[in-house]
Amino acid sequence: MNNQHKRSGMKVHGYFKRELQIDLMILQEINHKRTRLWTALNMRNHETSSLQRFFNAIRYL
Repeated sequence: MNNQHKRSGMKVHGYFKRELQIDLMILQEINHKRTRLWTALNMRNHETSSLQRFFNAIRYL
């Protein structure tokens, strides 16, 4: 019986390990998407702010 318990314990451990790996993969994917989105937003903000400066310069001419 002790041996059986040990074997099922290993199975459970393997299952949780796999679950953790899946969770990590999902988290990495979410972080990657968030980073890409953040970069895109920053790029857009940067573009609009430089355009704003450009228009301000034209207005003063």
